[in-house]
Amino acid sequence: MTSWLRAWESPTAGSSNYKRFSAKAALELASPSTWVASIGPCCIAGAFALCSAMESGLAEAVSVQAGEALGEGAGEGVGVLAEMGTVLDGRSALCWVLMLLCAVLLQSAVNTLNDYQDFKSGLDTAETIRDETDASLVYNQINPRSALAFALVLLGLAAALGTAVVLLTSLWLLVPAAVAAAAVCLYSAGPKPISSLPLGEVVSGIVMGGVLTCVCFYAVTLSFSSAVVALAVVPTVAIAQIMLTNNTCDTARDRAAGRRTLPLLLGVHRSRVLNGALGVFAFLWLGLFVVGEGLAPGLIVVLLGLALCLPKLATLLKGPYSLENRRVMMHSVVSYNRLLDASACVALLAGGVARAIF
Repeated sequence: MTSWLRAWESPTAGSSNYKRFSAKAALELASPSTWVASIGPCCIAGAFALCSAMESGLAEAVSVQAGEALGEGAGEGVGVLAEMGTVLDGRSALCWVLMLLCAVLLQSAVNTLNDYQDFKSGLDTAETIRDETDASLVYNQINPRSALAFALVLLGLAAALGTAVVLLTSLWLLVPAAVAAAAVCLYSAGPKPISSLPLGEVVSGIVMGGVLTCVCFYAVTLSFSSAVVALAVVPTVAIAQIMLTNNTCDTARDRAAGRRTLPLLLGVHRSRVLNGALGVFAFLWLGLFVVGEGLAPGLIVVLLGLALCLPKLATLLKGPYSLENRRVMMHSVVSYNRLLDASACVALLAGGVARAIF
């Protein structure tokens, strides 16, 4: 954060050549194509909340009917999800919407700060970034100060929405909120930002995928279980793949800049094999999860989603990973994430509805 403040206070050369900060530039900095990394975990958490609420309702009905017929103690063992006692109401819906907006704003801020840092360090140029929509500061000729101010506004709005969620739920949520705030600051700022280290994939996956899924579920339901942590593995892996794909395409640029990303340590071949393997693992884990939680009808949806994702996974496995092909590779990993998230949500809901009906 200190480096950002110093950059804000220092004069900017060539400021007379900068163009007005436009809505187009702001949208490109926010990078909506990557919002799947924030929308997906919230949707998965919401779907699992609905699923567990259906299970809790079913358990209550079974318990009442069995109790009337057989007396006290009947109706036990109706399902692991029923133990959460999930009940959804208007507060739940409001918290889910606030969490979704907060997550999107935070990711947009991270995207903007990352572009700002890469531009200031000289990584982003017309020669290194061929996609004009992926280097807003370069191709829109924006004053870096305007981009930094935009990022700070996004962070402020996210903080306001996060505060509202805390007030509607529990002060304990301040702990993961502090973790997320630290991740945002350290991801792009400082002499050794996380994005330039081999930890980038792990941190982005855990914070955006794991922590966000768990926090969103708790905010919606005011309950928690180890099952939520197990489910959060799916978006954690998928979001790490976005970072892995991006960094593997940028290996030549990152090597010249002296960065130490994971693909630079593994090499392009091992990175692409890892990327494809993680994609298959995410679906396998999701399939095991729905079966293990007694939502077996959802397995059909998981298998269908995997079949639809095979062309995307093949692209991630084969490549080529390069600056020239970066747009194709990022489109593939984002499309894969969307299909995986949709498969998870539909599988959870289908399994919950099937249990409630049959």
